[in-house]
Amino acid sequence: MIGPKRIKSLTEKERLLLLERGALLESLEESVREIVRKVAEEGDRALVHYTRVFDNVDISIEELVVSEREIREAYEVLPKDALRALERAYEHLERFHREQMPPETIVVETAPGCFVALARKAVSKIGVYVPGGKHPYPSTALMLTVPARVAGCKKIVACTPPRKNKSIDPAVLVALDLGGASAIYKVGGVQAIAAMAFGTETVEKVDKIVGPGSAYVTVAKKIVFGRVGVDMLAGPSEILILADERARADYIAIDMLSQLEHGTGSCAILVSLSEKLAFQVYEAFKRYKESLAHHDIDSVVAFLVAESLEEAIAFINEFAPEHLEIVTESPMEVARMVENAGSISLGITTPVALSDYITGSNHVLPTSGTARYRGALTVYDFLKFIPIQLALPSSVRKLANIAIKLAERENMRLHAASLKARVEWT
Repeated sequence: MIGPKRIKSLTEKERLLLLERGALLESLEESVREIVRKVAEEGDRALVHYTRVFDNVDISIEELVVSEREIREAYEVLPKDALRALERAYEHLERFHREQMPPETIVVETAPGCFVALARKAVSKIGVYVPGGKHPYPSTALMLTVPARVAGCKKIVACTPPRKNKSIDPAVLVALDLGGASAIYKVGGVQAIAAMAFGTETVEKVDKIVGPGSAYVTVAKKIVFGRVGVDMLAGPSEILILADERARADYIAIDMLSQLEHGTGSCAILVSLSEKLAFQVYEAFKRYKESLAHHDIDSVVAFLVAESLEEAIAFINEFAPEHLEIVTESPMEVARMVENAGSISLGITTPVALSDYITGSNHVLPTSGTARYRGALTVYDFLKFIPIQLALPSSVRKLANIAIKLAERENMRLHAASLKARVEWT
């Protein structure tokens, strides 16, 4: 835990702890690569073996597939208020992601008689990974399947680890069904990523894998990338809160702790424009931490003081947080200054926890500073765009003569020959 401390007073070691977080452990790659290789070679037998080893669940090959009966039973046992909450979350997600959809085709006449179109196509087969761990994540199941469904993916294959009794949490099953999963498998961890990447006798091979997971799952996604697409290499959860003297210290402290609930390696940082507030949040955090039994969490926590808004924004853009809460007098104005963040929540009435579940925004977000170059999961992660071009006979001679000069400049003689043939033809 760092602080309260001024940003400019951070030691080099402390800055590295905050800014170089979440680097993939090379030590994991060898063991993960071996699991991936085994699944690629042995298929279902390897899935059963690793489910027994890592999840302590003795499951048969036949039991890997979630049946229609299990899905029906999940709806029956799920409390009605939980079902209604999932349905509302689905509605908000569907509405927000539907508005993201670009036109099916755009056509541009780049030169007289030369037309270039961009055609929107959905990725055919999507694999979604819903982590298990300490808690079930039905909200993540919705976050992954709803945009895939909106995008028009033909198949949505889902993998999630089984519980000790070989079942899947009912809320997760219902969420996957609401989101349009076409097949659900009781497979978790590295073996799930490998199964979706290579295919087994039971699990269908997909074109792209999306979803968060442990460090092992992240390394597995890194290893199979290229054979399949992946959304992002997500690390532990993180929150950064920018606040001024008007903010409530107790609210900020509980928001910081809420993200640490995700487990080992999670990160919570306050950047305060008031030294007094930083100490108040620090004391409230310590009180909450003891009362909520979070003292056993291995996490990165810092209470920092910025001497100006400009210094605070510079640190935020360098840190590039997964979640950013702005609790200042004019949060929208401040948000316009932020370049790097996975998701931004404005004001004390909009905690990150709200966007994690019900606003309609997606909570699958870039971590470990990767918000510098990518954003939240959207329908675009499930789409691809194909350019289609047509040069009419009236335009090809002029365009080809220009292209010939470029081809010859690059010493691409056969490209030039292809172009010259069209000039002669016209």
